[in-house]
Amino acid sequence: MNIPLFKWALWGFITTSVAGCLSHFLHEFSRRSRLAACISPVNESVWEHLKLLYFPCIVYSAVEYAVSSPDIRTLWGRCCGLCAALLLMIVVYYTYTGVIGRGFLPADIALFFICDACCFGLSYRLGAYFPVPSAVEAWSWVALTALFGVCLVLFTFITPPIALFADPQTGRFGLKARG
Repeated sequence: MNIPLFKWALWGFITTSVAGCLSHFLHEFSRRSRLAACISPVNESVWEHLKLLYFPCIVYSAVEYAVSSPDIRTLWGRCCGLCAALLLMIVVYYTYTGVIGRGFLPADIALFFICDACCFGLSYRLGAYFPVPSAVEAWSWVALTALFGVCLVLFTFITPPIALFADPQTGRFGLKARG
């Protein structure tokens, strides 16, 4: 077991859990600041709630990378873990709400923590035990992760009118969902 990498992953899970929970309310507490809208949910859509995991994980990972100077495998693992966790959040949410017919707040909260654990657990396993990826493969995952972040911000302001982006309470999209 790679102890330093495991400790970074464990602290990442804890830090991202706390920061994600706090950032849920950032947009409201900031009096609906457009800057806060870039990094925190502006409505109750699943898409907007991906920000709860994405941005705290990116900030934590940037700090980790600056402080510990990990190899490319660690960065690749984190990007793979984060993308997998975000997709897991979407798939599990729509699966369970499709089965029971509605959202359930305790399940949504548990799903956030499960996806956070998936992100850091997978990134640890990939970073510690898998062969070093090629530079092209690793940087492709970094680019994909960055593109995901750009889409999270962009679709807050220019929201495609599809169900993934709809606020389930109002049926509206993006910043307009809260009036």
